[in-house]
Amino acid sequence: MSLTYAILSIVDLFPMTGYELKHQVFDRSANYFWPADASQIYRTLRKLDADGLVRMELDDSSKPHRKVYHITPAGRDHLDEWMRLHEAPPVLRDPFLIRLFFAWHVSNSELIDLLQAQRADHVDRLASYRAIQIGRPKESDEGRWDKLQQLTLDFGIAIEELYLEWLDRCRNVIADLPDASAERQSPFAHLDGLPPDESSPID
Repeated sequence: MSLTYAILSIVDLFPMTGYELKHQVFDRSANYFWPADASQIYRTLRKLDADGLVRMELDDSSKPHRKVYHITPAGRDHLDEWMRLHEAPPVLRDPFLIRLFFAWHVSNSELIDLLQAQRADHVDRLASYRAIQIGRPKESDEGRWDKLQQLTLDFGIAIEELYLEWLDRCRNVIADLPDASAERQSPFAHLDGLPPDESSPID
């Protein structure tokens, strides 16, 4: 749903084609916090057009003709209403956390290898954020929108730094754990099923 508002926000600033949205905006910046592929962008543009929130104009100054999308007054009202809404924090979904949570049968060395691979990915992402930071204007030259973009970038940098700190802590904890059983023995093997949960309803 937020892709709708990301696109409305962009075409409110600069009327664009779907191609420009993908390659000039999402690939360069928006993908860091709200990734979208070309098919999602074009599908969303068609729906926004059908709903009267954007209008498409053919630019015949080039061949082939460019389909340029502009926000409509209804689209701007819709966007302004959304901007002022409070939403609950999103639920975190990280596949690596599922692997870690259920890794009771994975050896310490294998787990540490997974941690190192995960760490390399986050080091790369942090480096890409810091590269963006280098190209940004000096603080004294920043306008209002520059500062809002900087706050968004600050969030990305802080998240990656925190994730790397947490991965290092995971490595230290796992290195001191007894290793996984070679027999793949369940941690609940000595129990008749899962441990009791007093909050569960009685069948």
